[in-house]
Amino acid sequence: MKIGLLIALGLGLMVLLYVLSPETEIKEKPPKEELPTKELFSQKLNNNGLYIFYELLKTHPNVASLKTIEDPIDSTLVADLDSLPSIYMLIDQDLQVSRTAVKSIMNFVEEGNHAFVSLDNFNDDFKYEFTFGELIFEYEEEVISIALTHDSLKYITSYPLQKYKNGRATNHKWGYFDIYNLRRAKNDVAILGYETYYEQPIFIKVPHGRGYFYLHSVPEMFMNESMFNEKGLEYAQRSLSSLPKGNYKWHSHLNYWDKRNDITNFPKEGIVRESPIQYILKDQNLRYAYLLLLFSLFAYVIFGLKRKQKIIPTVEPNNNTSLEFVETVSRLYLKQDKHYKFIKHYEQSFIHFIKDKYYISSPKIDKEYIAAVALKSDIEEEKIQQIFKRFDRAKKSYDFSTDQLIALHKKIEYFYKNCN
Repeated sequence: MKIGLLIALGLGLMVLLYVLSPETEIKEKPPKEELPTKELFSQKLNNNGLYIFYELLKTHPNVASLKTIEDPIDSTLVADLDSLPSIYMLIDQDLQVSRTAVKSIMNFVEEGNHAFVSLDNFNDDFKYEFTFGELIFEYEEEVISIALTHDSLKYITSYPLQKYKNGRATNHKWGYFDIYNLRRAKNDVAILGYETYYEQPIFIKVPHGRGYFYLHSVPEMFMNESMFNEKGLEYAQRSLSSLPKGNYKWHSHLNYWDKRNDITNFPKEGIVRESPIQYILKDQNLRYAYLLLLFSLFAYVIFGLKRKQKIIPTVEPNNNTSLEFVETVSRLYLKQDKHYKFIKHYEQSFIHFIKDKYYISSPKIDKEYIAAVALKSDIEEEKIQQIFKRFDRAKKSYDFSTDQLIALHKKIEYFYKNCN
């Protein structure tokens, strides 16, 4: 109790001195260079992060392997010696790489590999590889509505996306490509996606050497804020289906913090307040005395305390490095007790497994499809039919219980463990 009161008294005195101290004259802080941030995909709680999309990428059928490469990519961007092509992935707001790094990307694709690049702003070194003018043209709207062009990837409705500020939708500058402005012939450029209002392309496939560039001008569609929307998830999955199967190289690209979200940023207009503590720390002798006082207090607390309870065992944090995307989404829906939403993703994962393992696909689940799966998997038709019946029942019912979900999971696990 005495030690706690001593610490509280010391902290209270320091706070009181700071609050009651008069402000000194305003000082202008010299401009400070911006500092590099962490990668966008490691920002799990940030709306602009790519964490959920990165987890989706791990489990997508087109991703044979996934490797993270660091800056500078002049030496890290190397294709695998494999029969499958390598695919370079870069999603960010701006492109902050050197001219030699851009050349490395161009050579990588020219040798027969591919690159998926989704940015708001392409730097000059990159865009001049495709055009002598502007690569991205912008228009300002509150919402953008996006659709994919390929018949097998189309959805019933388009994918709307909005940007919010202080809880309200705001105007945002959305980018699109002018294919007439590219160096390549128009017939050589494939439009994979477009915004539906002005019908301008936002997702294009451009040949380069023996490979292709997949350029996307709305990276917000792959960020966490969009991934928490069902249509956003659907768009990301179908967009990845446009890319070839191969070994994926995720570029851990450094960008810059937004000054408004940087807790180390200086106050507005460069105003600096000088408190008594700051005055003490400026003087060398006073600073040493102050640090000695703090060290003595800390040593007294450490050596004066006695343990009054048993050692609490260390709880190892959950290892999230191999977390599959289905598990991430399922936890979201299980917490909300909305199993009928999770069932859509669960069924799609099961169908993808059958397609990838047995090369069986069908626009609908009928007797011929079930018979073909039973023949190749060596699982009774009745068991496979029961699985899809439970899927249909779950999608039509809003009161699909946890026990029913567990029963369905057991039947699917039986299929996975016993199929050829």
